Amino acid sequence: MTVFSPNRTRPQGKTVIGEVITMKAEINQSGCIHCGLCADICPSVFRQEGTEAASVRVEQIPAKYKIEAETAEEQCPTNVIKIRK
Repeated sequence: MTVFSPNRTRPQGKTVIGEVITMKAEINQSGCIHCGLCADICPSVFRQEGTEAASVRVEQIPAKYKIEAETAEEQCPTNVIKIRK
């Protein structure tokens, strides 16, 4: 169920639940070079261990990690991270 604040309009293309914008992270693991940059930037959302491809830790990105998750997406050297809003 999606709940909208009565005094706020829905941002284009975003799911709003109360005051929180719901976001999900995706990683194309076949293109990951295992550098660990995403996990260094945002360890609460991404993990990378040893020679394994990076993976997503959480189903939904908490709002408090929005900036870090988007920075990891922007800084990924192979552009395999996508943040879906």
